[in-house]
Amino acid sequence: MSLALRELERAPSPVMAAVAEAPAGGPAALRERIEMLESVNASLRRTVARLQGEITVTRRLAYHDALTGLPNRHLLRDRLEQGARRAAREGRSIALLLLDLDRFKVVNDTLGHEAGDQLLREVAWRLQGCTRGADTVCRWGGDEFIVMLPNVACRDEVERVARKVEACIAAPFDIRGEAVHVGVSVGVAMLAPEDGAIERLIRDADRAMYRAKRAARASFAMRARAAEPAGGPPSPAGAAAGGVGAS
Repeated sequence: MSLALRELERAPSPVMAAVAEAPAGGPAALRERIEMLESVNASLRRTVARLQGEITVTRRLAYHDALTGLPNRHLLRDRLEQGARRAAREGRSIALLLLDLDRFKVVNDTLGHEAGDQLLREVAWRLQGCTRGADTVCRWGGDEFIVMLPNVACRDEVERVARKVEACIAAPFDIRGEAVHVGVSVGVAMLAPEDGAIERLIRDADRAMYRAKRAARASFAMRARAAEPAGGPPSPAGAAAGGVGAS
């Protein structure tokens, strides 16, 4: 027996056990042994493929929302951290748009939870269609979504996306043959290049969203803590460009 076979023989494998001894009985027995080994090998390949598929599904469920397929808050935080590091290197900002659907409870109460789920899926699809390829659209929970804008140059860029999102959600949704109208309240927050406080960015966007909801449904408000690198400093009161409120 060759040195290679002796090494293989030490491995605790059913295949190795099958080749540990030369088959008795001549060519017919050898062919039978080869067929058996091929069968074992095919079974192992199927098992490996199944396990790899299960791992892929598990990873996706860990980082994506089961209803909409969007990134969940765990994946968003990872991308926020990456985006903050890149923004710091390039002297730019990242921005968050925290969206809360208006009148979503009415849809749930009048049309049922399945209709509410369909509406959430439609909202997710629209948000992906009206944002940029580099942006991350995340389902934050319930009827709340977050859009992360990486590598932002100025406030005006963020406002354009916010207004586009508002218009996108304002159009009626076809839910079970009924035209359903919902609005969205949007809170906007920007992270300055020198500020790596991700949690504070999320809190700022949340506070701005509630201020927008109190002011008027289907509106957005911006909360800016520092001057943006290319859009000019905010006013002393923190008012954002274009008449959008800020604090």
